[in-house]
Amino acid sequence: MAARQVLVVGAGIGGLALAAGLTSDARVSVLEKAGGLRESGGALTLFPNGVAALDAFGIDVAGTGVPVSAMRMHRHDGTPLMTIDFAEMARRTGYPVRNILRRDLLRVLADHVPASVVEFDAGVTGVMATEGSATAVLSDGTSREADLVVGADGTSSVVRRSMVSAQPARTSGWMTVQSVITGLRQGIVSDRSGASFVGHAGFCGIMPLGPNETMVWFDVRVPPQGWRTVDPWWLREMFGDYASSVRDILERVETVDHFEHRTHDVPDRWGRGPTTLLGDAAHAVPPTAGQGANQALDDAWTMREALRGDGDVVRAVRRYESHRVPRVRRMSQVAGAERPNQVPGRATGFVMRHVPARAAGAGHTALVRKWSSVLSGSLP
Repeated sequence: MAARQVLVVGAGIGGLALAAGLTSDARVSVLEKAGGLRESGGALTLFPNGVAALDAFGIDVAGTGVPVSAMRMHRHDGTPLMTIDFAEMARRTGYPVRNILRRDLLRVLADHVPASVVEFDAGVTGVMATEGSATAVLSDGTSREADLVVGADGTSSVVRRSMVSAQPARTSGWMTVQSVITGLRQGIVSDRSGASFVGHAGFCGIMPLGPNETMVWFDVRVPPQGWRTVDPWWLREMFGDYASSVRDILERVETVDHFEHRTHDVPDRWGRGPTTLLGDAAHAVPPTAGQGANQALDDAWTMREALRGDGDVVRAVRRYESHRVPRVRRMSQVAGAERPNQVPGRATGFVMRHVPARAAGAGHTALVRKWSSVLSGSLP
């Protein structure tokens, strides 16, 4: 029997990971509207579910970014709140927590996909489907037919709009402003742990990326005058009464990247016929749970397993969706609440201060397991 033809729309983290996972079992093409791999977007944290999915695809990221052993959380003035022992997560799952530049992860993924698979400057304007095949319509007027079309094209997914719903993702009123800084400052973060600060202005996170780079991000309310006014000087004014660690690192911020937090309702089905969605196209969420890229990788692993276990494409992708929906919904509820960006109350703060670091790591492990398919030990 001829190998399936799979069209993946979008060469982001989820799309490239799926292509890497399917190339031995299917004829895969990745259609990307941009002229090359994304170079912007700062950094991200790979939690054990994301690392486990990559490992299942034979993708080793050990030489990229840095493993992180802990996150030390504080009130805005530097008063300690809680430490999450990420090393405990690694002990319990076998996979570390790792910080990595988004562009570096994309390059690693692209290296595991044959060059002929990814087609740049290939924007998709719509998708049509029957029970037997699906067709992607390209911006140049041509069309491509396949046994399966997967929308991995982000929050404003064309595939989602064509096959599921034209309803756009909701904005939460929060935004992330981020920057990568060359050099580490003694006392702010170590080479293996990060720090966060939460107060009236919002949340500040500082994480190491390597021996010479640091990631800093700020989750803030979108200002009334709009995000276009946000710059390093605005941040220095907003966070001017935060701990000296925050003020010191803000003096090093020269340029910023920013994006609004958006959330999708997670439907029961992510497609019609031989079409489905993956990652932000299916379930855009704020980054407060640190699961955007990790859930996309979890999706890619689950879809690969579903397609391997069933010769009927439509039945396989519906099983993939039914396996992912409850897990993604749990994660979406946590991320959508934006709790880490808000000052904990007196009772919550008291509890946080008295939770041992290893217990916090164990609790976070349990939470990620509930959101993950690859860590759950069950196949779709």
